[in-house]
Amino acid sequence: MTRPAGPAKCKARGLSVIETMVAVSLFAVAVVALIGLYPASVRASRQAHGHLVAANLAEREIEFSRAMAWEAMENRNAEYNLLIETNGAPTTVEYETLMDVTDLGGGLKRLHVTVSWNGTDRMSRKLEMETYVAKLVP
Repeated sequence: MTRPAGPAKCKARGLSVIETMVAVSLFAVAVVALIGLYPASVRASRQAHGHLVAANLAEREIEFSRAMAWEAMENRNAEYNLLIETNGAPTTVEYETLMDVTDLGGGLKRLHVTVSWNGTDRMSRKLEMETYVAKLVP
């Protein structure tokens, strides 16, 4: 068997420098885009945590009212200073709850709770929750 004259042609082909540069550039753009989303996700996580704490406080106030005697259910407000840790730094967030009790007559009361707070981003937030309580007559 004779060999053809000239350089041998190889069937296996590698990546050229330009193909490698294009691939690395696309990867870099994707990584930069994902890094740009990180602050937004941290902010959303903090806001969700604030809403979760507010919902728990509202539910606490409703359950506290349900445990009271029928005649003792009345309007009230409370303040909670909670220490919340964000990124290793402790921050105090003040939550204010306002319970509005309305007697609807016929042994029915409406309990409306409003929880207000300034989030870690210093924006004012508010959550409202309401329920109805019936007087049990034996």
